[in-house]
Amino acid sequence: MPSRYLNNQMKFKLRWFLITILAVVSLLLLGCSGTNQTAVISATSYAEIEFELIDIDEITDEEVLEWFANNYYKPGMHTLDAGKRSQAFTLVLLAKGEKPTGGYEIIIEQVRGYEDKIELVALTREPQKGEFVTQSFTYPYVLLKIQQDDRNIVISTES
Repeated sequence: MPSRYLNNQMKFKLRWFLITILAVVSLLLLGCSGTNQTAVISATSYAEIEFELIDIDEITDEEVLEWFANNYYKPGMHTLDAGKRSQAFTLVLLAKGEKPTGGYEIIIEQVRGYEDKIELVALTREPQKGEFVTQSFTYPYVLLKIQQDDRNIVISTES
């Protein structure tokens, strides 16, 4: 039926029906997969934000190194605004804290910019039973750099 013949209530019901079907099909497809994947269904629009993964061994700035040393072992998200004017950036450190072995990992899937927030979509991984891993305490983290922004940064994670 052409859309000009549908009233607003029918259009609303049809739209929600299609969104529900899409969500169910997506969840079924992701649930049947053997790999770790992230599915975030959102009714609001966003823009992807460019980010750069940072290797701490390449950092020479003493302030950044001190900030990192004070936070990499604390679970959660830590941020540091750095740079000057047009080159201003924010470092974001996601840390899992102390773990008894290796095999833990944080993977940044996407950084999304919404009107009121920046969302880091992250995938977390833990070692599988029987997997060979480092037999010592580890501190899994990921360090990334984004352009400085006034919006709040939030994390969306999936295991």
